[in-house]
Amino acid sequence: MRELLDRLPKRLPEKGESYWRFTRTFNGLLGSYGQAAVITSRYVGGLHLRGNHRGDPGERHPLVPVSATDQRRALTLLRQYVFDRQAFNLPKAVYLKLAPNPTPDLISAILGQEQQDSPVRDRMSAIQRAVLSRLLSSLTLSRVSNNEFKSNAGATLTMPTLFNTLTSAIWEEAATAASVGALRRQLQRAHLLALRDMLVRPASGLPDDARMLARHHLRTLKGRLAAAGPKVKDEYTRIHYREAISLIDQALDAKLNIGATTAPLIFR
Repeated sequence: MRELLDRLPKRLPEKGESYWRFTRTFNGLLGSYGQAAVITSRYVGGLHLRGNHRGDPGERHPLVPVSATDQRRALTLLRQYVFDRQAFNLPKAVYLKLAPNPTPDLISAILGQEQQDSPVRDRMSAIQRAVLSRLLSSLTLSRVSNNEFKSNAGATLTMPTLFNTLTSAIWEEAATAASVGALRRQLQRAHLLALRDMLVRPASGLPDDARMLARHHLRTLKGRLAAAGPKVKDEYTRIHYREAISLIDQALDAKLNIGATTAPLIFR
């Protein structure tokens, strides 16, 4: 999908064609890109289910974690094509070719519900947030934790490896004090909120080790952002880092209301 997105501007639209054909194809490829990313994320914490019975020819264990090799390969792919700084780094000229639908739905257009501005950043951000949400969901983290318990050392992906990989990829700019672009800021906010929620409003079934790792990564991030902030020249990035540190402070200082149906934020 990424290769096709790179080639698309040279192939469409053909001479005399509307740029709407280019836009429809671009959106279709981006949708397939997102589907591939979500499918890849299922390998992390994944299980092989086999319905064989004892004594069957070639009998194997009924429930086996996906191998550490395949889980790491999936995580590496997601890091490169979803969470890396260059993952969605298409030439800006590509976005200028995106055109509105020349025959929009009349009712939607009258009601102002028909988007004509091709919000490509929001669509890319949605892909990143969907994959991140799945990787850090209580279900995935519970499986990762249980897979670790059921497997020999090195036979499956560990939760620290997952957390370290995500934090390293998503906050890469903090290591060099580079500017953080708009799409990256949205991803970093989503990551912070996911870690925060593990502390203050944990989902049912979230492993205690996940909450421990979330707290550790928030503390580590706070130090990295505080160190990088004074070196950053871009105003967006400086403010973004200050806001991130403020959110981290609130999360680390929050109390969890155990008896409530939902866990509201209570700050000291």
